[in-house]
Amino acid sequence: MRDAKKIISMLLVVFTTLCASISGVSIDTTVVLGAESYTDRYKRFINDPNWSNNISWDRNQTAKQKEAQAASPTGCAAYAADFVYFMYGGTHISEGGTAIGDFNDICTGDVVHIKETYNKSEHWFVVLERNGNDLYTAEGNYNDSVFISRDEYKITAGNSLTQWGRTASWYDNDHGYHYKYNGTSQASQSSFPAVKSIFVSQKSSTGYTITVKFESDK
Repeated sequence: MRDAKKIISMLLVVFTTLCASISGVSIDTTVVLGAESYTDRYKRFINDPNWSNNISWDRNQTAKQKEAQAASPTGCAAYAADFVYFMYGGTHISEGGTAIGDFNDICTGDVVHIKETYNKSEHWFVVLERNGNDLYTAEGNYNDSVFISRDEYKITAGNSLTQWGRTASWYDNDHGYHYKYNGTSQASQSSFPAVKSIFVSQKSSTGYTITVKFESDK
């Protein structure tokens, strides 16, 4: 963490000083960087080559983040575990989550645990977004690959979930989990901490004092 802060601080200092030098404008200001939105973050996840659509991901695939390997998940569970760690910082799927009650309770950001409609085996998938009864989802081990779709899963009348139009069912008593996204305590901060603000003060015609504050600072 300390090394990452040094690297980020140095880069910001160089960038800010160059901008100030080019502009020739006197600087005495604080720039506040807002927390990353849920949507921006999940888009980073699904656009990352580790978890993007159609990449290879079979039943033996393990989680790609070592921190997400705590419960040794494989296949679809490993993809879900990577999502949970990337988005919420949990080192296993249930960490920080609250249990889903029924299909009508499914929300944006959930990880859901069902029986497959065609062979009744267990399956995990991620709900990137819920819009009405339509689910935008991502999952591993779909025909040995990652599959991201707006068409596969839907909530239907009577508190049901369909997978390609066929009624799905819960996997035993573990229905999956809701999570609270706070925008600042994601896993990536373990190596690249979020910057809270940059304060630049011009002390002379050629000298600047630049202070970088991080979200993790007390």
